[in-house]
Amino acid sequence: MNAIVVGAYLPRLDPERLARYVAEDKWRYINVAVSDLRSKGFLKDFTDDYVLARAQEIADETQRELQQAALFEIEVTDNNGTFDVSEIESAWEPSFLSPDGAMLLESLGQSPANSTSFRVAFWVHEWSEGNELVGSSGSLGLPEFSSVPERLWTLAPYALVD
Repeated sequence: MNAIVVGAYLPRLDPERLARYVAEDKWRYINVAVSDLRSKGFLKDFTDDYVLARAQEIADETQRELQQAALFEIEVTDNNGTFDVSEIESAWEPSFLSPDGAMLLESLGQSPANSTSFRVAFWVHEWSEGNELVGSSGSLGLPEFSSVPERLWTLAPYALVD
């Protein structure tokens, strides 16, 4: 099995896109998540003002966290079923992608265990210059950091730590 880092991304390199992502996430919270919960009989005692205030708190926290987070994309080839993203120190919320990185494996009806080639994108919290990405075989080489590609904002969305 071979695994190489093909992308290293910092949301803070594109402040406008980062702000748009946070605004979209806030919209989804209010208009999708809260609406869904209310349709199921939950959150009856929560006023619209409370929901809007909570949505802003979440947006502010997401903005702060993404200012410090990094997103990595690893290409795995010749997988023999042994790749384990949990062996990469601090990997958070992995998304398993097609070999070209364009689609989620689950939407293709595949899993990484049954795929010989795929990509995985994951977040690392509190990333700062000079940090290393460490896997089971040691430090992984990193390409130069760039802004998050549009496809990964959708395919590997950020989730706050609970």
